[in-house]
Amino acid sequence: MKNKIRIEKLSKIFHTHGREIEVLKELSLEVREGEFFGVVGPTGCGKTTLLNLIAGLEEPSEGAIFIDGEELKGPGFDRGMLFQEGALLPWRNLVKNIEFGMEIKGIEKKKRNELAIKYLKMVGLEGFEESYPYQLSGGMIQRAALARVLTFEPDILLMDEPFASVDALTREKLQEELLRIWQVTKKTILFVTHSIDEIIYLSDRVAVLTSRPARVKDILEINASRPRTEFRMSKEFSDYRNRIWKLLKSEIQ
Repeated sequence: MKNKIRIEKLSKIFHTHGREIEVLKELSLEVREGEFFGVVGPTGCGKTTLLNLIAGLEEPSEGAIFIDGEELKGPGFDRGMLFQEGALLPWRNLVKNIEFGMEIKGIEKKKRNELAIKYLKMVGLEGFEESYPYQLSGGMIQRAALARVLTFEPDILLMDEPFASVDALTREKLQEELLRIWQVTKKTILFVTHSIDEIIYLSDRVAVLTSRPARVKDILEINASRPRTEFRMSKEFSDYRNRIWKLLKSEIQ
């Protein structure tokens, strides 16, 4: 399987109030095409900064990022980013929210409506097309935000703790939906979270980052077959959890 993303000795330094804050230092990793790749690390270690750099929203201080072998130079429609909050526009109904980015892109009205309906159905929101954000639950808003990203049909999904704001049961349901969509679309997913259980359940491989400035401390292959319906209750799952926890605990201490 070929590499979709290659990161080579990536460093990022922020300059603020006369100080230098080194967030990433010579971080290197590779993400395979079609892979569900998880990233976990201590709070404030630079996980979101890493996603922002891959999205092209920030520029590296040193090092480089390559997508399909080409060095990344800025944002592009080949990458879609999903944040912690869905950030829907309150004055637009669901369909119009999903269409918003396509309007900016200049896609004609009929085509963007077809895509909006297609992806609302894919994320399980069929029948809510005319609903407004205040009428939706937190989980539904995150599904809508995912549908909005998918309308651009990006090759890569960058996900920054997208389920952190919902309750535990909704979170598990959204995880199942995301895996279903991933298996249908064959996207490459880079998923950041604080939840060890979540990252083990979802990922093919998991990168554990050090404390700031972040480097890759270890990469674990999650050798569990899919679907993983009973995986959470297994000794194998517990072993992965303990292994990642020990890696993180040493960084926190």
